Amino acid sequence: MPFFRGETTLQALTQSPPPSWDEIAAMCWIKRIDCLDMIEDLDEDAAQKPTVLPPNVTKAMKVLKKELDTLRDKLSDEILNTIDPTILSKLPLPSSLVNSKLPKETKQKLNEINRDTQMSWWERTDKFHRFIESLPEDQSKLI
Repeated sequence: MPFFRGETTLQALTQSPPPSWDEIAAMCWIKRIDCLDMIEDLDEDAAQKPTVLPPNVTKAMKVLKKELDTLRDKLSDEILNTIDPTILSKLPLPSSLVNSKLPKETKQKLNEINRDTQMSWWERTDKFHRFIESLPEDQSKLI
């Protein structure tokens, strides 16, 4: 795995082919790096200097984003209970909610619940679902 050889995140992501999800997960765990911060940094770099980053970095970012969604589905109850809530709070809302036609205020409230670091994963999930259930019928149909 390249991450154990002392390469920087950018060096590791720009290798061809991009790293596997197992390598990315290992890097995030070992180096205590938040994948989303890394993606945001690379997105900002790409927006500011589009010609600086090689095409496979963009591909790697897309892979990371897709795999982070997959990770959410794979995590077991045991793992979820051991993860620091501040890390979980940085996971984005599911794209189905972000792209829905819900009012902006509703999306903001869902995002606030999602980002609350004072609650465990299960407390946050429960609050999230209770809020969705409390929405007026016309909004709940949009989810």
